[in-house]
Amino acid sequence: MPNNFEAPVVAITGASGYIGSLLLDELQQVNPLGGIIGLDINPLRKPIHNIVSYRMDLSQVIKNISHPGNITSLVHLAFNMQEGRTSEESRIIHDNNIRSLQNILRFCKEHSIKNFIYLSSHTVYGALANNPVPIGEDAERRANPNFQYAQSKILAEKLLEQFAKQNEDTNVTILRCSMVIGPSGDSFTTESFDKTILFRLLEYNPPLQFIHETDLAKVLGAVALNPKPGIYNVAGNHTINYKLFLRLMEKRALLIPTRIAYPLIQLMWKLGIQKGSSKSGLDLIRYPIILDTSKLRASFDIKMKYSSMDAVTAYVRSNLP
Repeated sequence: MPNNFEAPVVAITGASGYIGSLLLDELQQVNPLGGIIGLDINPLRKPIHNIVSYRMDLSQVIKNISHPGNITSLVHLAFNMQEGRTSEESRIIHDNNIRSLQNILRFCKEHSIKNFIYLSSHTVYGALANNPVPIGEDAERRANPNFQYAQSKILAEKLLEQFAKQNEDTNVTILRCSMVIGPSGDSFTTESFDKTILFRLLEYNPPLQFIHETDLAKVLGAVALNPKPGIYNVAGNHTINYKLFLRLMEKRALLIPTRIAYPLIQLMWKLGIQKGSSKSGLDLIRYPIILDTSKLRASFDIKMKYSSMDAVTAYVRSNLP
């Protein structure tokens, strides 16, 4: 894709995924834009203007991309969020995620791509009782040991930090994002809550923090077009407590004491009775991670349009009967 207008060219991995598709919608409204390059193992969900799309497995060597030197920013969204049910499954998922990142970083280095944006997760901080509220980017990464997704994100961040030190000409931006929800209703968040009955720990009614899907797409687009290196928390405005969230989602909650919940959930997970997550998922509704987003707002002059309540309500209106 030649860039005849000296306008930015943005490459996106995971372009056919939930967030990738929303980012494509956001970017095709940008003018001028030199073009978009989409990389994904799956086809795009719908036609997009001014894009060249490549179907490929990123865990393999990346090649045969036309005019890769024209790419100004690469947004890495591709990530398998599935939690392995066995140690072998977990290892394979983790290894593929990390190998994909390593391959895309090698691609960036080979073609002197100046800006790399990575979508990380709030879960790298760990769901812990002594977390500050809200928590800032300088806090230690203390992800829960048994939470595969968060552990993979931490390793990815460490690889990116090492890459940034060794490639000072590349701007590396890490966005630690809260739970994503919205009218599209196709996210890891909605999957985790898509059950007839959910658990609520008897002693807790914690605040939850979400970001509306279109707000996240706008953040990613803004950072891709005007990148600044560093780590930034990303979340919507305000919080919503767990009891209200369950009521809005029209979910029944099974109240259960904490001391019983953990062994019960783990047993149900091992037996395949429930497939949402292992007992580590309970930590996130016991000690949810509330992000301080002041650094993002100050650095990029970004204002979120929607609150956590708005994001949940948007999902409910579009997806519940």
